[in-house]
Amino acid sequence: MAKRRRKWLPKPKEVILTIYFVIGSTAIKF
Repeated sequence: MAKRRRKWLPKPKEVILTIYFVIGSTAIKF
């Protein structure tokens, strides 16, 4: 898993979009 994490280096914009998507989905659930 450590090797996969090293290869997977997302861009800042992608990370922000992912965080926003997770927050939005959790907000809809609650």
